[in-house]
Amino acid sequence: MTIKNLTQSVCSITAMAKKLSLSRSRFYELLNQGIFPKPVNCSGSNHKFYTRELQKQCMQVKQTGIGINGKPVLFYLPRKSKALKKKCVEDPNLDYFTSRLFGLLESLGTSLKKSQLRDILIRMYPDGLPQWPIDPVELRKIFNYTGGRG
Repeated sequence: MTIKNLTQSVCSITAMAKKLSLSRSRFYELLNQGIFPKPVNCSGSNHKFYTRELQKQCMQVKQTGIGINGKPVLFYLPRKSKALKKKCVEDPNLDYFTSRLFGLLESLGTSLKKSQLRDILIRMYPDGLPQWPIDPVELRKIFNYTGGRG
């Protein structure tokens, strides 16, 4: 994917940070250090945005690791755990699965809350939930993981 494909005619500071896979706070930190170019102020309002040329400069900084002020900057790769957790969290079956499983675990004597079970499922299955009906081996695994109680 080329830089041209990633740029829009204008974009907000938040959108620019997202394009660079940076948090807003890290982006502002680097902006204040002079690593990234300052955004343009929109006349008549207090909105700040990046033009296509400024977006290209920001992406060039990210690619080369050299800020517009000439100073080197290190960019770390995004953490994988967030991406993996996100897949399970966005699973539309999570609430259905949690409710069904909650009833089973409750009948086995656990004293978990649904929110606790949801967190456990996200940790145990970052790549997606098992199929329902749940396999007894998986049920035992979850039961053992919870310690049989909350």
